[in-house]
Amino acid sequence: GAGFLVAARGRAALLLGLPGAAAAAAALALWSGAGRRRLAGAGLAAAAILGVLGGHGWVAARGGELPSWLGRSDTVVIRAELARGTVGMLLDHPLGVGAGNWEAACPPYRTETEYRASLFRDPGEAHCDPLQFAAEGGWPFAAALLALAVSLVLAAVRAAGPGGDRGAALALCASLAATAGASLASAPFHRPASLLLAAFAAGGLAFLGGGRLRPLGPAGTGLHRLLVLLLLAAALLLGQRMVAEGSQAEGRRTEREADPLPRERALAARDEFLHAAALDPGAVDALARAGEVSLKLGATALDPAAARAEFEEARRLFDALLRLRPWDPMALSNRANALAGLGEDAAAEADWRRALGVAPWHRNARQAVAFFLVKRGRAAEALPHLEKALDLDPVYAPAIGTRAEALTTLGREAEALGATSSGIDRLLSAPAKDLAGAREASRRAAVASPVLAAMLAGKAGRLLGGPDREGGRAVLLGVVAGRPEEDLLERGAQALSAGKFATESARLRLEARFAAAETALAAGDRERAAREAERAQEILLPTAELRESRVRAAGILVRAGKREAALGALGFAVARGFADAEAVAADPAFAPLRDDPLFRSLLDGARRNAEK
Repeated sequence: GAGFLVAARGRAALLLGLPGAAAAAAALALWSGAGRRRLAGAGLAAAAILGVLGGHGWVAARGGELPSWLGRSDTVVIRAELARGTVGMLLDHPLGVGAGNWEAACPPYRTETEYRASLFRDPGEAHCDPLQFAAEGGWPFAAALLALAVSLVLAAVRAAGPGGDRGAALALCASLAATAGASLASAPFHRPASLLLAAFAAGGLAFLGGGRLRPLGPAGTGLHRLLVLLLLAAALLLGQRMVAEGSQAEGRRTEREADPLPRERALAARDEFLHAAALDPGAVDALARAGEVSLKLGATALDPAAARAEFEEARRLFDALLRLRPWDPMALSNRANALAGLGEDAAAEADWRRALGVAPWHRNARQAVAFFLVKRGRAAEALPHLEKALDLDPVYAPAIGTRAEALTTLGREAEALGATSSGIDRLLSAPAKDLAGAREASRRAAVASPVLAAMLAGKAGRLLGGPDREGGRAVLLGVVAGRPEEDLLERGAQALSAGKFATESARLRLEARFAAAETALAAGDRERAAREAERAQEILLPTAELRESRVRAAGILVRAGKREAALGALGFAVARGFADAEAVAADPAFAPLRDDPLFRSLLDGARRNAEK
């Protein structure tokens, strides 16, 4: 029992596993006595079973809501709703949906209540092993499970009786009861450690109590060995999945390094997810994450051919995922995004319709199709999807930003101002402050309208003045990411400086100089562009950023016709460790310098830095 609790590490193991183990062991100890003790044992066993069934029924009748004095109720709501949906699955499919297919079959059986309570995540499992196995195998498998449970109870009774090994029988019974108790509100049989403990306990009881196999003679011994081998094979399969989870975890760690993630690191994360999928062909989460990385790479690629290649890879990965889970609304929505990126709009809309047909409450699919419709000039069609997404999740940052864009497109700018401001206030309110969400909503709103961008910059300045410095910083960085214009960058730099964010202020001042230089070059004013590049070089930053800024300044100076100044800026960067010679060599801005001996010497210096 202690081994199980250490291996399981779940709330359900404590809430139902430990009491189940204690009640089962006590009932068995009493039953193996005589007279009144045997009656007491039977009564305790019946009370424990009725208590569990009655508790489940009471929770289900309350819609999964527990009294506040019992603590958090959201996980109970999720379990109650999943149990209700799994029972519906069993009733609809009396012969089962197929081994391991609960996750693939569950989307139409999820409810909006459970979706909200689970914070819009995929449940991954039914959180009730017996119900999940019954839904996968149908009523015949449910009957076999019940027969197995009865046979193990009888084996425990015989083993604890006269002439049996009473102590071992009590210990094994307690361990098996802990697993069974936890399985009513969790999934211990989906974990290798728990599965092996349960197999050990069941095998021990069957051996000690004679089981129902001994009368079969040699055939019974063979059957017993076959069952042990099947259990070991199941544990090994789960172990393989856990190995694949290691690569997935590494990919997730890489994804969390930065936002946005540099292309090289994004490719490294995708490689980890693909490795996990190769180790475990059923690793749907690895396929999903690899596909999402490809979508992001396609959306940010500057070269149309590279973007198309990424969207093609995303479609391939989501096709593979949908072969495993054909009704997964998130996979359908993501494949629709890939199809839209490839210009296959009709197929994309068909996938979104399928996703919302399965799960009309799916906020991500609602937001995705709304964003698609806005970009296709169909903002009026997008608004109902956005309102539903925000009804489901009032602090869903992408929907807040996309609604601002839709309202602005429809000429309802005043409404967009108020809705965006209140949405960002919700994102920044305690205790669930979402700085990343505030930044994303601000970025999307700034892209939609310069008026919205100016309004949000003012809001950020007020927040930086004292009420919420971190929130103001997030909003401001989102605004300048969406609309990196000189005046907004200058205004943001001043606000961040007043808010004591010196490094971020310097970065925005640098971007303001580069934005001004690009504007001057576009207008044909090469002298002003050169002055702005020189001003950019006066801004102090950490060494790595300083090197990159000098290379950017050199590129502008070359385009402005200032060869000597460009070589000087590039030499400064190389002298301080700049090492990406190939990026400079491939940059069209430096084409006029490619025959210059000093330029080639500087590239050699950068290559030596890379070797170091």
